[in-house]
Amino acid sequence: MTKTRVLDGIAALMFYFAIAPLMLNAGSIVLLLGGSLLLVLNHFKTDWRDRLMPLIAAALALCFLYALLILGFAHLRQPPQDLQNETVIVLGCKVNGDQPSLMLKRRLDTAVAYLKENPDARCIVSGGQGDNETRSEASVMGDYL
Repeated sequence: MTKTRVLDGIAALMFYFAIAPLMLNAGSIVLLLGGSLLLVLNHFKTDWRDRLMPLIAAALALCFLYALLILGFAHLRQPPQDLQNETVIVLGCKVNGDQPSLMLKRRLDTAVAYLKENPDARCIVSGGQGDNETRSEASVMGDYL
């Protein structure tokens, strides 16, 4: 495999990772510009090309290391332990008469477990009343809690 084919493959990967998320942001613009520059320099045989290729490789390596550093710090960051004024929001779901459905019961049981561990936390329940429901979801949830 030649050097040209390898660099073309790297440029193609840069284009793919720039376009794959289907959003335009600073990272995708940098990848598109870097891939374009890599392709152009790879196919033009000039003396300045040989001087720019190591700079491009170094810039790409720095971008990669920067991304790893940011992701590493985000992964290692611990959530704050001294939260105050915590609020739990439980979203509504179908009710069967005066009883929550299985999905809603699971949500409420999870909220109950959290509220027992954090007695100062507040709980907000939400949910309206559908055509096939005798009571609003929020009122059934309030009674359950």
